[in-house]
Parts: sequence; structure tokens; C-alpha cells
Amino acid sequence: MCGSEQRIPASINTSTTFNNSNSIQRGMNSLNSSRAESFKSYVEEEEDSSNGNPSLNLISGEQEVTTPCENVILYFPFSDSRQGIIGNVHCTFFRLIFLPATEMNNQRSYFRTQRIFGNSNFETALLNVYRLEHSSNADPKKFRHLVNFLSFADDIHTLKIYCKDFRVFSFDLHFSSQCKNVKLKKCSFDSREDWQCELQRCGTGGGHSWRITQINENNRLIRSYSCCFVVPSSWYDNMIETSVSNWKERRVPFWCWSHLNGSSLVRTSSMTTDTEVTRKQWLLFEAAVGESHAKKKQPVVIDVSLSVRDVANAYDALRKICSIDNSTEFWAIDSRWYSEVESTGWLFLVQKCLSQVHCCVETISIFGNSVILREKLNQDGCCVIASLVQICCDPFYRTIDGFEMLIRKEWLAFAHPFASRLHGLTSAGRSDEELAPFFLLFLDCVFQLLVQYPTDFQFTEHYLIAMWDLSLTGLVVSFSTNCLRDRIDHHHFDDHTDYWTEFYHDDYRQFFKNSCYLFAKSRLAENYSSSLSAGSSSADILSPSPSPSLLSSSTLLPESQPFVLNFWQMAFLRWSAPAQVANGGDIQLTLHVNSLNAHLLKLLQEKIRLEIGANTTTRSDATSGTFLATTTTSNRNDDKAGSDSSLSCADLSNLRITSAFPFTYETLPIPDYLYILPIRQQPKASRHTSKQQ
Repeated sequence: MCGSEQRIPASINTSTTFNNSNSIQRGMNSLNSSRAESFKSYVEEEEDSSNGNPSLNLISGEQEVTTPCENVILYFPFSDSRQGIIGNVHCTFFRLIFLPATEMNNQRSYFRTQRIFGNSNFETALLNVYRLEHSSNADPKKFRHLVNFLSFADDIHTLKIYCKDFRVFSFDLHFSSQCKNVKLKKCSFDSREDWQCELQRCGTGGGHSWRITQINENNRLIRSYSCCFVVPSSWYDNMIETSVSNWKERRVPFWCWSHLNGSSLVRTSSMTTDTEVTRKQWLLFEAAVGESHAKKKQPVVIDVSLSVRDVANAYDALRKICSIDNSTEFWAIDSRWYSEVESTGWLFLVQKCLSQVHCCVETISIFGNSVILREKLNQDGCCVIASLVQICCDPFYRTIDGFEMLIRKEWLAFAHPFASRLHGLTSAGRSDEELAPFFLLFLDCVFQLLVQYPTDFQFTEHYLIAMWDLSLTGLVVSFSTNCLRDRIDHHHFDDHTDYWTEFYHDDYRQFFKNSCYLFAKSRLAENYSSSLSAGSSSADILSPSPSPSLLSSSTLLPESQPFVLNFWQMAFLRWSAPAQVANGGDIQLTLHVNSLNAHLLKLLQEKIRLEIGANTTTRSDATSGTFLATTTTSNRNDDKAGSDSSLSCADLSNLRITSAFPFTYETLPIPDYLYILPIRQQPKASRHTSKQQ
């Protein structure tokens, strides 16, 4: 905290003159009077109060790892380093926090999204930091990449922090004299019972085509695999143990999912060498997969060709055009925006993934053949393609519970290296060369499916963004390590939470559910007719979970043509104020549709109550709450509906809503010079001709 008696002005402007330099000196002892005269306060000074200074709220077990950096200026984005807030920077082992020296009188209330974090404009998780750049006092406008530790002899004028979610923090440090236990996610699919439930859900639990092997108990055979996984029944444990060294990184093939027509999805790595022995072992494995098919069809092998380098280069190029904090650079890129987006290659990777998924879905659901996805190490691109195929073929994975289960099964149980790919952490330290966010690529592909099939998903793009943000916080240890063995070796799981959405605030979680999902494809009609005959309550009828018969009838074929793909503006440009529209965007449509659907559900509930003769006085009036309200641990196992808590425009009337709500509240007008069109001069030949005429 600031140790001065006089409160420091909360907002400053370095382009004008500050008349009261004495108050600045009392607020910042390290700020000399000559420098202080270049500032102007936009907030009236208040009298000293013991309760006036904001306090630092740390979660249980969180500790600061260094002395707070006092008298730091956090510049506002797109202010060209002319407006900012004075405060202190605190660093814990978990996050970086900027604490304003005083409460701002003109500060708007903000919509809180996460439970652990406060205002996203003032703090970020350390794992979310992508790049550091700094400028010196000699040349404050020239920034250099910070790659090594700085000594006390080095001077820093401004420090820029670029985040993986495309936020940019600019800290002015030259006034500062000092600047020279969270709940963890329980891992699933680490026991025989988990796999048995998944086999039964896919309709293969009672057959003899696939079996659960425990050959990897205590990770004795394959460090990066779960202790249990599923293999063809004719592929015995002694065959696996004999051939395990011939698969790259010892990552032997395993079962992912089965279709009702008998075809299955299998993942595998490549063989280490191409010899007669390895070719024979591969043929034995292919034959085992064919024997596991209901009609004994031979599988189709599809090679996944998503390289780490391609994803890393595309993400780095995408970050450069999205992580912008000054209006001049923004409008310069805006004039060539589409070519800049195309040059990143990110949408090309999305197109490549969806095209391969389309091929896999056709092979499994239409032609009825099993598919073997083969990749060099079976831990990057295979995770993306296998997850998307299951989302397209199995409607259960289009629900929130199913989506989280899919991530645990395909990404966590079989060791996608989150520490390396998402955070650049290796055994030798931090390395940006391996920073390739395949998980973000997967979420972007799911967003494309959501746009193409808007009523087939229970969740919205806000939920996908929440999953991306959660993976960058370090709150879920599974998103910060490379495999289950690493989590066991370095962490003790004393406490768990079963639902990732519980890390977010209740109000924000209401944006996670798609209010049109219940009305689509006769979900509501089927629940209505079946529940009336069974005498169920209105809350059961209006349950958002589809019936088993509907889960087996919907297959999505993704389109991958370039003109169909959409740039994910909400995720990539949510921190850029010039890209936003006040009181516009898809958020307005979402709020109005939610209100309309909540009203329709309320009318339908009254109709149901009259028809089934339910006692309306003993049950709470909670139609929209059943579908739109946030689901908590206590009511997930309770069939009763919650209270009506669907958000509408009226509920958010005290907030300024932009197209990037609730991430950005500000918009910036288009500069006047963009409207000025150049005057075309008439060619000399034309003028000469006109004179002759």
C-alpha cells in the first residue's frame, strides 16, 4: 500500500499541466516536483481516511513473493501513454495485481466474471504472461524484448506485459524507488470405473470387442498415460508389453469412442523405425481393430499433420495483430485487416482441422468404418481432431458436462503437454519455441461448429472463452503440467472441485448456456410428451438434458470452406476498445433471446402444471432458472428448479454494455482523418483532350 498520508490522484494525464504539485509530493515521495508539474488530476482530492485506500485481497494460501512496487502508473489502453492510474504492483506466486492508490470516483462498476480474480483490467495470472518488453529512460518509446534478468544498474522506464489472451499491460516504473491453496481440478479417467462407464455409455460395455487394460498401473510402462485405458480385446497385455518400445515415446494405440453402428475411433503414435518387425506389429494391431468392429470391417488410417511449428508461428502472428494498445497502430492495421488475418495462417489451420474432421465423420457415421488417427507422438493434433470428431458424432459432448468430460479424456488422461505447449515450460526452463496453443486451436474449431450449428450446443462462446481463460490461470493444475505422473509427483490433491465452471462468478455463468438449445430439434416436445405420461414435474420436463433417443440421432458435418469460417472476434479482440460497438454486437441479441425464452418457458410451465395437476404452491416458480440459472454442486444432484435468474438488458442497465461485454466497457470513435478521401487529379492526357474540345 502507499504509505503517504495524502491520497494520490487516481487518474492522471501526462499531456497537460497539474497545478497542485504539493499533493503529488505528499502522495509520492519519490516523484520530484518538476516531473509532477506535467500531470493533471481528473479526480478531486479527498480527505485522508483510514478506509479510503483499497486493500489487497489474497486467496487462501496465496503469498507475495517480492516487495510491492509502489508509485507505478498503469496506462490506459489506447491512451498513447497519456492517461493512467497511480498505484502499487503486487506479485504473488500465482498472479500479478495492480492496486490503485485510491478508489476512483468516476470508476464504473464492472461485471465480475471469475471468483478468484477481481477486475481483469488490473490483474492477470502469471501463467497468462506471454512476453515482456521494456524501455529505458534514455529512449522511453523504444521497447526491447526482456529475455534476461535485470540488474540494479539497469534502468526501466516502461514495462509492457503481453498476455496470451491478448491483453496488454503498460506500467510506467520510473517514479518507483523499488523498481530499480486454490481448489484443484480432479483428474478423471484414471480408474477402471471411469472407463467402464464410458464404454457402457457408447454401447460397447456389454460386448467383447474392447477391454480395459491395467498394464500401466502406477505408470510403470508408459509415464504419459493413465493407469487404465481401453484396447482391442484381441490385443493382449503380453503383446502390448512386447511392442511398447517400438512406438514413439512408448505411446501405444488406445480406444477413444465407438459409434452405434459398430465403428470406433482410435488414436496412435507412429512406429519408431520401419522394419519388418514393426510392420508386422502394426498389421497385428490393425487386424485387432478390425476384429473389434461389429461387421469386421477394416479400419481407415488417417495421418494427422498439424506440426508444432505451424501452430506456434500462426499463434505468434495472431498475437501481434490482436495485442495492440495504441490507436495509431490499430487503425493502421484496420485498413488492411483481412489481409493481416489471412497472413497469420491461423484460419488456415482451423480450415485444415475441420476438413480432416469432416473426412473422419463421414468415414465413421456414413461408411461405417473405424478410424485410426496416427500422429508422430499422438499428443497434439490427435487431441484436436479426435475431440472434434466426437463432438460432431456424439451430442453428449455438446453439453457442458460432456464437453468437460471430453477434455479430461482426450487431453488430460493421455497427456497433452500443456506445460510445454500452453506455457512454454520445459525441463530446461522456459522456451517460447514450444509455445503452440493447440487447445486454443481446438476451442476455435468448436466455435466454428457453434456458428454453423447454433442450436445444437448447450454452451455458448462465452463458455469456450472461459475454458481458455481458465487454462491460463494456473487454478487447474491439469492445465499446467504435461502428464498425470507430473501432477502426482509435484502436487498433493487435498481438495477438489468437480466442475470447472465453479471458478467463475454466478452472474457470468449465466452466459455459458445457450437458451435456444432446449427449443431445437424437438428436445422440448419429447421431454414434454414423455414426462406428461410419466407424471413428472415441470422442472423435469424443462430439463436442458436431451433424452437418450435424441443423443443418437444427430451428426454434424462441419463445413471448412474459407468463406464459411469466422474470425473469433470476441476471444481475440475483446480487450481492444476501438473494435467494440456501444450497445451493439451479439451480446444484445443474446440478452433479448434469453429474456424471450425465459418468458416462453414460464408460460409453458404454467400450462404443464395445469395438465399434470401439480401443486403450484409447494414448488418454486423457477422455469427459466432451471435452464438459464447457474448450476452449482448442490443443485446438480437435485431435480428441483432454482430461482429465476436469467439476465436481461434491464438487469445490466447500470453497466455500459459494448459488443465485448463483459470484458471491455469502452469504445473509441473512428478518427476523422479516416473519412478524408484523396482528391483524384484528372490525368494530363484527359485535361489536354478536354481543352481541345
